[in-house]
Amino acid sequence: MQRQLPQADIAEQSVLASIFIDKNLMITAADMLEPSDFYNQNNALLFEAMLDLFQNEKEIDFVTVGEYFNQNPAKKRVPLDYISQLSVLSPSSDAFEESIDIVLDAALKRAIIRLAGNVQEEGFTKNISAVEYLDQTEKRIFDLAQRRRTSTFKSVREIAKEYQEIIEVNRSRGSSVTGLDTGYESLNRATSGFQPEELIIIAARPSMGKSAFAINLALNIAKPRKDSEQKHVALFSLEMSNDQIVGRMISNLSGIDGMRLRVGNLKNDEWNDLGVIVNALGSYAIHFDDSSSSTIAEIRAKCRKLKQEGKLDLILIDYLQLVTAKGQTRQEEVSQVSRQLKQLAKELRIPVIALSQLSRLVERRESNRPVLSDLRESGSIEQDADIVIFLHSEDYYNRGKSEPTGEMDVMIAKNRQGMTGTLKFRFLPSQSKFYALADREED
Repeated sequence: MQRQLPQADIAEQSVLASIFIDKNLMITAADMLEPSDFYNQNNALLFEAMLDLFQNEKEIDFVTVGEYFNQNPAKKRVPLDYISQLSVLSPSSDAFEESIDIVLDAALKRAIIRLAGNVQEEGFTKNISAVEYLDQTEKRIFDLAQRRRTSTFKSVREIAKEYQEIIEVNRSRGSSVTGLDTGYESLNRATSGFQPEELIIIAARPSMGKSAFAINLALNIAKPRKDSEQKHVALFSLEMSNDQIVGRMISNLSGIDGMRLRVGNLKNDEWNDLGVIVNALGSYAIHFDDSSSSTIAEIRAKCRKLKQEGKLDLILIDYLQLVTAKGQTRQEEVSQVSRQLKQLAKELRIPVIALSQLSRLVERRESNRPVLSDLRESGSIEQDADIVIFLHSEDYYNRGKSEPTGEMDVMIAKNRQGMTGTLKFRFLPSQSKFYALADREED
């Protein structure tokens, strides 16, 4: 026996009858409903006619709707006696939006049922991986979750009021850091902390210290805090193993040389310190994934799960060019990755940090200080990013020529919501440690 799909015929008729009584209600209906939301075909055709009349600034009544079908013979007609039946209905205008909600609820249930059937069918017929299949299904479910539409426009009064509330919340904190605290005052001043929905690109030539800088940020953001809620970081390392990353973190927190740490060449007091640091590191809210080959679909699926569990405030990817996506050329593939990382930041309403390689061209110029055009393999990285940070050290280019100074320029080359400029840091490679040396220098 075939089961009947969910429907709300009375609510559908109530919506249409209300519009016949007061055409101004069409303003709300046009924003919240589509003809496909109506299960009854006559109701769907009537709403389509009303919508067309409304968009052409014509009257909406029984006469104009009947004439609409006469002037559009190619469209399927609604029987006149059905239209007349609506004239005897007198629904309350106070219940108009409630009736719309009932119509939308039934429409959403039907959409879910159809989606479930399509997902089942595609599982048998589509030649795609299970991960990609799951990602596509999750996206379609997420799109359905946004199905109950409200007005896409807000008045300036509403937005200004919301912004005022944000300002008041930030003021009550007593801090200029409104996003995630980076752990560096100079970087916080320039960015106000890393903000929700931002895509932050940290770029440098190989072996400049990108991964080490990312580790410092992860530790600073995910450390336990007494005065505020602890933040969770998802760290995707496509280049280093989890053991290598944790080794660098222990070196960073303990001050023990990373090479001696790896081979176990430690002094007695350092062995004691090691136990303390390992226990302390266990309280940091960092979630590791060192899959050597990750697709953007896999990353998105894993992050959605963490977000649903309340365990995600920042995504960190090392590095962007190692993430795979669909694209006919390498440039298209990288463009897809950067675009989808930005979309992921917006979807989950958290910042995403992606490390990126710089083009070799930077080493062939007289000035080897990076510029935005040096972002490797895709101009869309610059376009998608809210913040672009370059790491630059003269030590890198003077290897074997002079004693290293440890000085590192953290160059904020792009910042949609804040300042640009160069921040002075010191980098200790043996401990994977970055120290901020001075306040921001204006460009």
